Amino acid sequence: MVLPAAFLTTPIAHRGLHGLGIPENSLAAAQAAIDAGYGIELDIQPARDGTPMVFHDYDLARLTGSQGLVTDFAPDSLAIRRLLGTDHPIPTLRQFLDLVAGRVPLLIEIKDQDMSLGPDIGRLHERVADVLQGYGGPVAVMSFNPHVVAAFHKLAPAIPVGLTTCGYAE
Repeated sequence: MVLPAAFLTTPIAHRGLHGLGIPENSLAAAQAAIDAGYGIELDIQPARDGTPMVFHDYDLARLTGSQGLVTDFAPDSLAIRRLLGTDHPIPTLRQFLDLVAGRVPLLIEIKDQDMSLGPDIGRLHERVADVLQGYGGPVAVMSFNPHVVAAFHKLAPAIPVGLTTCGYAE
């Protein structure tokens, strides 16, 4: 597993190139990043059926104004919600991959599902690995949870992985 060179030579837009009416983690933010020649960092949360959705927060409130957790809703119910009062829907990982189509590097963060960095990681990493099968573009996967990183790497050893971290209080 070698990190593709594109990750070392291409700026990465955090949650896509968003702002000025373009919501984070949207297909429009992905297209804006592609147009600017930037790679894209994106976040993954599971829908109720486990479908990987491109969405940062665990709950819908900040980005959609709706109440509830992403995991409370089916993908079609999430798709009808709009991001930050725009006409942009919450995309699936598959939709995001289809749009990007290998043109820029993708750095995919699988969100920690038990929110404690523990071993109860659910199956989101499996669903992400399934969706990434056959994807031809430069891609790497990360998580704050080391158990997610290890489990994903076991399923998809050819895809580079990394641990996202920050300063933790002792």
